[in-house]
Amino acid sequence: KLKWEGINPNILISQLKLSDKKNNIILDTPVSVFRIDLLQSLFQMSVNVSEIIVNNTSVILTRDNSNVSINNLSFMDEIIRTNNIDIPKIVLKNSTIKLKDKGINNIINIKINTLILSSFKNALTINANFFHKSSLNPITFIYHAKKAVDNNISKVYVSGNSVNLPYDLLPPPLKQIKSDSISFRIWMDLDNMKIEKLVGNIA
Repeated sequence: KLKWEGINPNILISQLKLSDKKNNIILDTPVSVFRIDLLQSLFQMSVNVSEIIVNNTSVILTRDNSNVSINNLSFMDEIIRTNNIDIPKIVLKNSTIKLKDKGINNIINIKINTLILSSFKNALTINANFFHKSSLNPITFIYHAKKAVDNNISKVYVSGNSVNLPYDLLPPPLKQIKSDSISFRIWMDLDNMKIEKLVGNIA
């Protein structure tokens, strides 16, 4: 289904499935929208997809040491490999994400309102608004990473209101907090996924 919005067409696709070279499913969604940048497409003489909106899907996000993969696809490696190729913005709506941390053997299940993933050259940005069982209120998560030759420098911002502390998921500096419910704003600097600096305020 093709829908025009201003000068840019939207392509609505039902029952989209994408797999890698090993036939591992990367994406499976009942409804998705591909937004085409018409001016860039005409300039480049090829179809330019500026944004992909995915609804009602399920994603597994895995951290293994300094590597982060999405449904077994290493996203930072893909950014490096496609350094000179424009990667469209990816938007997840009304979806579920399973966060797996192999380093501490933890799994977190969250319900996404909106997650926006964008990249430019060797940088990756994730901006998410989601629900977790620890709170009835939405939690905000912002992640920005830049891949260098020998390391992966990243920054994280997390905020939430009236959150029941999931002690098994907290980094060591925050496990000293003793409270049933808190509101917080936290900023973290990471080097290869290891916390180098942590600041914030808690109420």
